[in-house]
Amino acid sequence: MNQTSETTGLRVHRSNRVEVHAELLSTLLAADGPSIDPMKAITIVVGNRGTERWLSHRIAHMHKVCANVAFPFPGTTIQRLITWALGDEQRTRNWSLASVQWAILGELVALEPTERIWAPLTDWLGAEPRPAAHIIDRRILGLASEIARVFDRLTTFRPVWIREWSMGIPHQPPEGVAPWLPELFHRVYRRLGPGHDAERCLQAIANLRQQ
Repeated sequence: MNQTSETTGLRVHRSNRVEVHAELLSTLLAADGPSIDPMKAITIVVGNRGTERWLSHRIAHMHKVCANVAFPFPGTTIQRLITWALGDEQRTRNWSLASVQWAILGELVALEPTERIWAPLTDWLGAEPRPAAHIIDRRILGLASEIARVFDRLTTFRPVWIREWSMGIPHQPPEGVAPWLPELFHRVYRRLGPGHDAERCLQAIANLRQQ
């Protein structure tokens, strides 16, 4: 299936074949070629590095060269757009990936094994939390790092969830989401305060609508 729709300033192509998207992109690059500033990088947002490598090879095959092309991830692109819309010089420091990881670590160390909601985490960690031991324990550090990456992806792709979890809105977690995840994010939010990208995105949209 290949569908094309266009609104003012936005052209959308839909297809279930990645090769079709690559061919359409190649056509656009060829059409826009004369108007493209050769000193400025072309931005193509990709979901992973594998797609970047495959697409760069396809572009090189079709155009004989693939140079001065940037392949940022969606999260990076959204952060840049938010920064541009808000006039911020940099992303809020207290919501950097490292800050979120350390906040999660603090919460994991303080978990109460008797609370049923945390059973999957405490069972996986395998021992009653002991702060001095867990701070240097590789398993809990690895778990905190992985959960931080999950929160980072959800902030990009599920901002409504993140905003609701920030406020501690009680409701049934979405299908497939562990019940402890919203509560853990709410606790992290209380540690770090406002300023994550899901909140900043709303402000950026409001700013753009006022222009």
